[in-house]
Amino acid sequence: MLSPGLFRFIMEKSGSKLQKLQKRNQREYFISCPRGLEEVLLKEIRKIAEDEHVGVLGQGGVALKGCSPKIAYATMLHSRVASRVYEQLAKVTLLDSTQRYYQAIKAIDWTTIFSLQQTFKVQTINGKLGTMNGPFRNTLYLSQLAKDAIVDRFRESNRQGIRPNVDPHFPDCTVLLYLDLLDEGIGENGDSVQLSILVDLCGEALGNRHYRKGDFDFVAPLRENLAAGILYLTEWDPKKEIFIDSMCGSGTTLIEAFLLGAQLPPSLIKLLSKQSNPHTPLWSLEKFNFFKRSGDLQNIWQEQLDRAYRQISMLRERDFEKRNLKYICERIYGFDHDERSLMVAKKNLKIIFQTLGFDSDYSDHGDVGKISIKKQDALTLIPPLSTGAAAGATSVSGASAGVIFCNPPYGKRLDAELQQLESLYHEYGENLKKNFKNYRAYVLTGNLDLRKAIALKTTSRAVLYNGDIECRLLRYDLY
Repeated sequence: MLSPGLFRFIMEKSGSKLQKLQKRNQREYFISCPRGLEEVLLKEIRKIAEDEHVGVLGQGGVALKGCSPKIAYATMLHSRVASRVYEQLAKVTLLDSTQRYYQAIKAIDWTTIFSLQQTFKVQTINGKLGTMNGPFRNTLYLSQLAKDAIVDRFRESNRQGIRPNVDPHFPDCTVLLYLDLLDEGIGENGDSVQLSILVDLCGEALGNRHYRKGDFDFVAPLRENLAAGILYLTEWDPKKEIFIDSMCGSGTTLIEAFLLGAQLPPSLIKLLSKQSNPHTPLWSLEKFNFFKRSGDLQNIWQEQLDRAYRQISMLRERDFEKRNLKYICERIYGFDHDERSLMVAKKNLKIIFQTLGFDSDYSDHGDVGKISIKKQDALTLIPPLSTGAAAGATSVSGASAGVIFCNPPYGKRLDAELQQLESLYHEYGENLKKNFKNYRAYVLTGNLDLRKAIALKTTSRAVLYNGDIECRLLRYDLY
């Protein structure tokens, strides 16, 4: 068993290291993302930071070690792929003891994070430990134990023994506890557990862009940051290539393509709301005591906000028709056979263009803000630039064949439905082969058997997760 003296030494060493980093305005962060997009996120963060050496790949995201808050804050505003940004409060090595776990969490002065009047919740992830027997397997029990530790620390900090309340849905502070088994332990049996204690700086998931307001009872949209990650993986060049979503659904990929091509922050709508209401905290970071008590952190955050405001303002102050935005929009096409899905897509696009102050009225041929959205079956679709293209298709000056993307239905384990989907996948592949020469085609599917119905040679495949569904992003180079 780990002696109390050794446990205190580990805690003090961990705490002193973090304190030294914080004094130099360097901190530890973890940026999470949809599984499968970790390398995409690392590349994006390095571009945001303008530093090719920042960041370390981790499971489900990227770790920033000894990092300036500037990089973490910029990532919160500009990353298209990130899900959340966490700041690490402590990292502690434990033996097989939940008592040490409780002590490690209680050792943190939680009053420097949030106040009695604020709410909190605890989320626990146990990594490799989830498949092993032992006291760290039950995450519900671990979360409850952590809540007790935090509450006990608060009660001891005031004479009345008052404690903060838990809010499982909309807390002011989310505490993330990540436990994993270390390969090298400090105990006699060599088994030790590493506990990372972090807080979420975002509050609301970064993937929530606030442009999806439609009714989704009949459509299952991709997460916004997953759609953005897929766009990165396609290597679409907005200045030279067309982007087509042949089953566009609610229009998520179309909007993410526009934001990417226009170089607009993905947090556009939230940023403009913040600019209009500067004293209203919209990110959890702004509610934390350590942030409110630090002039340096507030200045860094405000600098990042102002930089994003200027980026948006430069675009809004110029006429739409004289900007490259017109040509970016003319390179983005959405098609779907379902009228209801198209109406949702149009409503979502309208929100983006109205936010920017651009005209987004529906035209007779179905375009919104110059982005073409039309009713068309993906099995009979032809490229917009083809001779004899459907009426209303726009000829794009200077654009070449580019990317066609599709997220077809995955299906359930019902024979009749699977047979229909096999036919759908096969006929879709045949149409790509016939009409989309020189395009790069991408199909995202969560059914690994249905992909075999596409009679095309796969150029590459990437493993991605749409929520909890394991998917493959399949690439086909069409010649």
